[in-house]
Amino acid sequence: MLLTLALEGKEQLAIPKAIQRHPIKGTFDHVDLLAVRRGEKITVDVPVVVHGDVVSGALLAQDANSVSVHAEATHVPTEITLDVAGLAIGTQISAADLTLPEGVTLAGDPETLVVAITEAPTELDMEAEEGAAPAEADAGEQASADTLGEGEQATSETPAE
Repeated sequence: MLLTLALEGKEQLAIPKAIQRHPIKGTFDHVDLLAVRRGEKITVDVPVVVHGDVVSGALLAQDANSVSVHAEATHVPTEITLDVAGLAIGTQISAADLTLPEGVTLAGDPETLVVAITEAPTELDMEAEEGAAPAEADAGEQASADTLGEGEQATSETPAE
């Protein structure tokens, strides 16, 4: 978002660098601004917005919510749109695969994984995972009980000095 500030009778272009919001009201508590000039190239993080439905039986994992790009200060995109409709299971989209607006180049690592489409877990997979979790917890409790000597009890109290 490009802002035009009126300072001492002159106009100054600026972009928000950091924004602090009130946790309950959602109002702006503080905004850090970065002064820019027309034609100046800047590096900013732009959010990646995913659109579309994945194929049946697939699960979408978005690993990166934004990518770092170089753009002219007056033409910074507000978002980069990624359409995942119809992409096959096993598809991985990296930052280099994103379609960037004209005049915008990737500034970050092109190998950064943005989206991965994996096979959704089945009901049997989820039941097997739930069954394994309590067994692992019981084994951990048994291991800590085995390390205590005979007659000792586990306590959370600190010894008196």
